[in-house]
Amino acid sequence: MNYPLSEKYHIVTPLPCHSERSEESKATLIIIFQIISVLPATALLINEYRFTHPLIATPIVMKQEPNENVSPQAIVNRMLQLDLFSQWLGITIVKIEKGYCQLQMTVRKEMCNGFGIAHGGIAFSLADSALAFASNTHGRKAISIETSISHIKPIKTGDSIIATTIEKHMGNKIGVYEVSITKNDNTLVALFKGTVYRTTEQWTV
Repeated sequence: MNYPLSEKYHIVTPLPCHSERSEESKATLIIIFQIISVLPATALLINEYRFTHPLIATPIVMKQEPNENVSPQAIVNRMLQLDLFSQWLGITIVKIEKGYCQLQMTVRKEMCNGFGIAHGGIAFSLADSALAFASNTHGRKAISIETSISHIKPIKTGDSIIATTIEKHMGNKIGVYEVSITKNDNTLVALFKGTVYRTTEQWTV
């Protein structure tokens, strides 16, 4: 506080200042000081708890190991058994390995469009099934999150087409695959690319 002297009476008179607060303000300050005073002790308790409970303090990410108990062929056989659309396409399995799939089908008349050639969805569907089968051969269930196709040459009724899938990348969560579709004479008719998300659910068949 400032205490000026009165020139006449030499009496010290205090000037009003901000320290003279209302009772409500004082109560608020007391609460704030109480909170601040316990913060160091709270921090100490938290650190001690983290030290004595490391499993809670530090999350552990479990690495998903491949399911060696189920063969790639068994997985794909089960998938095809449940896949009514692939059955309608008339798909047959040529070869299955981990990260690799080769399928074959024959284009039927009802699969063609008004131009007399196979509907674009036929080649796409064959490639999509090949992607699904190849990406699940490691034992973990995978689903597509992005696909694209380039139609290079027309396909007609009676053409036998083969989809061959090659694994370009296989990470813990994401897999990338390329599927080429050819005729029996190895003519490339379409090129498909697919990206899958690998879930943590294991195949059991």
